[in-house]
Amino acid sequence: MTLFASKRTEELKKAAIPKGHVVIKQEGAPARHTYRPGVKLCIERARLLTQSYKDTEGEPEILRRAKGLAHILDHMTIYVKDLELIVGSWSSSPEGIPFYPELSAQEMEIGMEDVYGDITEDRHKDEIFDICKYWHGKCIEDRVMAVMPEDLKAYVRFTTGFNTVCSSNNFSSGEGVPVPDYEKLLQLGLNGLIKRIDQKRDALRNSMGDRHPKDYVAQLADLEAMKIACEAVIRFAERFSKKAKEMAQRETDSQKRKDLEKISDICTHVPANPARTLHEALQSYILSYIVSYILEYRSQACGSRWDVLFNPFYQKDLEEGRLTRKGAQELVEALLIKMEEMGRVLPREQHGIASGASMFQNIMLGGVTADGKDASNEFTDLVLDVAMSVRNPLTNVVFRYHNDVNPDTLSKVIDCMRAGLGYPSLFNDSAIIDIMSGYGIPLEEARNYTIPACVGWTVIGKYVGVYTPNPGVISLGKCFDLALNEGEDAFTGKQLGCRTPDPKTFASIEDIMQAYLSQVGFIAGKMTKINDLAQDIMSRYVQRPYYAVLFDGNIENGNATKSLEKRYSVYPLLLITGSIDIADSLAAVKKFVFDDKVLSWEEMIDVLRNNFEGREDLRQRLITEAPKYGNDHDYVDLLAQEIHHRTLEEVAKITDYWGSPYAVDGSIAGAYYPWGRKIGAFPNGRKAKETLADGSLSPCPGMDKSGPTAVIKSMSKVRPRFAELANQRFMPQFLEGENKQQFAAYLKTWADLGNYHIQFNIIDDNTLLKAQQKPDDYPDLIVRVAGYSAYFVDLSKGVQDEIIARTPQSIDCTG
Repeated sequence: MTLFASKRTEELKKAAIPKGHVVIKQEGAPARHTYRPGVKLCIERARLLTQSYKDTEGEPEILRRAKGLAHILDHMTIYVKDLELIVGSWSSSPEGIPFYPELSAQEMEIGMEDVYGDITEDRHKDEIFDICKYWHGKCIEDRVMAVMPEDLKAYVRFTTGFNTVCSSNNFSSGEGVPVPDYEKLLQLGLNGLIKRIDQKRDALRNSMGDRHPKDYVAQLADLEAMKIACEAVIRFAERFSKKAKEMAQRETDSQKRKDLEKISDICTHVPANPARTLHEALQSYILSYIVSYILEYRSQACGSRWDVLFNPFYQKDLEEGRLTRKGAQELVEALLIKMEEMGRVLPREQHGIASGASMFQNIMLGGVTADGKDASNEFTDLVLDVAMSVRNPLTNVVFRYHNDVNPDTLSKVIDCMRAGLGYPSLFNDSAIIDIMSGYGIPLEEARNYTIPACVGWTVIGKYVGVYTPNPGVISLGKCFDLALNEGEDAFTGKQLGCRTPDPKTFASIEDIMQAYLSQVGFIAGKMTKINDLAQDIMSRYVQRPYYAVLFDGNIENGNATKSLEKRYSVYPLLLITGSIDIADSLAAVKKFVFDDKVLSWEEMIDVLRNNFEGREDLRQRLITEAPKYGNDHDYVDLLAQEIHHRTLEEVAKITDYWGSPYAVDGSIAGAYYPWGRKIGAFPNGRKAKETLADGSLSPCPGMDKSGPTAVIKSMSKVRPRFAELANQRFMPQFLEGENKQQFAAYLKTWADLGNYHIQFNIIDDNTLLKAQQKPDDYPDLIVRVAGYSAYFVDLSKGVQDEIIARTPQSIDCTG
């Protein structure tokens, strides 16, 4: 297979500037996080939003948000790149990424001293500080921190000075979001949605009914804001139409002129009107996506079911002779490359978690239809071909697996995995739909679930699932560490957790578990209070009128202001890391202390506090002799189940201000490595500051010794009640030739066991080691980190080492 499907695609790919976060490794200096070469900070969005806010002082916040978006879309610099078939701008130039002073001015000011200053032109630096000065006291972070009780402030940011157990500042960093209903956009067009807004507004003006006057006025403002936003997006598209037309008039190449004229015609029609062709559908989609995920607000993820959304247009084009499969593939390649280039400023605190990543954009394929039938189609196969031809690490393909999946499509899914992209990752329809049904979500809607980023689920067009507001990340590993130190952080000596008993008084595994759960409850309580306070302020100051239009019920209810509000009794979620390390540790304590009595519990505590100094022999015995999760051993697997379930039960004791209990979720990206560096030694033989297991259900690196089927059997015993993340690494030859059918059978076993998720690195040790030693020879090597793929060379050495340490599975896949 050729690397690129067409010369145009190859040229577009070469010209693209991915926005991934990289780690600069210089001899004799500490590793430093920054962005890929060529990336520049763009000042336009911040400048234009600030100008608008200065002009709208005193107006309702929802109208200020709408007018701010309109000012951005009407005045930002736009561009059409050479050879592009799909257009859209999120900054003043393709290499730019915007920033968001309305969320945190301080983040940008501090960041100008290092990572942001590195990517900012000197001529813009003074203006950036001027912009930030306007937002002092007005940005979300300042508003939240101004009313934050003193006992919560230290738990907002993950820091080295005190808080090494949680990150609770999603309010200032932006959030992943539920997935808009783009089918509504493609079927009605924005003019159709504006018509619905006008009808609702006219009905209100005719009669306020029994509404409270405050609610009546608010609904009128919300409807006006939604209309302002929709009209601005139409004008945004018209600007591209005009731009392309002007470029066509100057173009001397006949084919390029024809392409530009077509772009002009398409952007005149969509997204204002319903899409009629695949090209129009793709163009309408991407302009709306850019606005709602980058320009209106700092967001991440994607989650659209591309095969369900676009196949009707593709089939119609084929039937009417407008397009060939080759032409359709080139269009989708152009769209994927456009998405690969997208980016936005990510808070510095999250750079280690997102090492090598950008926007965590998942493209969902497969699954079932509303009536339970296989949803895969010809467009599914086309997107998989595009993934293999374009080879994007920053825009991931995810696949919903079920037992009635088309075998030919599954074969192509395996081919895509074998291509070494780190995706598609697989999600088990039967397990996930069952979990969602347990939350009271109607079956037809649950069948329309998607995975926007990492592993958390949501329902398209609904405010439901992992991307409802969440407090942030809690390090379960650190909670366990605190339980072994009376709540003190052994690195700083400060009381980070609650005061639990002297660990030397513990007489059973249950005593250890109770201390751990006390720490979880204490930290989760801090995080959820921070979240509740922040969400109240966010719902008043960062409304999203355009985004709100594409969700069910907002126009009908005249409600954009409360677009963060949940519509189902679905738990708000804390993202977790470290659970498997705890399971292995409890198994080691059970065997060495309580069962075999190799050493006393007091001796174990002393050994851990000394980081195994002088006891390497014991550490090796703990590693090799204590049962490890991932080997189909009930001794430890049932402890993993207990940890997951009891952690969930502990967190569920806390409710948010809507009355819903909190839950946990495994969508922790690459947090396992940087957060592990703030945790002391564990009884499983892990030394202080070493990495944690790379997912909420992944075995600790290299500890799965009994083959891949044993791993998925261990996973299945946990019986997931929430989103779980599981990585495996396979040798490439086991996905090809005669082994391919065995691998397909292995996937069926994984699903039949009731597992939630699995994803694969298909790469051998030799390649990884060579790439680490000579990175310049492997600039395009892609690996799966956690819930995302990345260029291997962009990762820190620690993350690279962890990926290398994962067991390369190479035995008979059928188990």
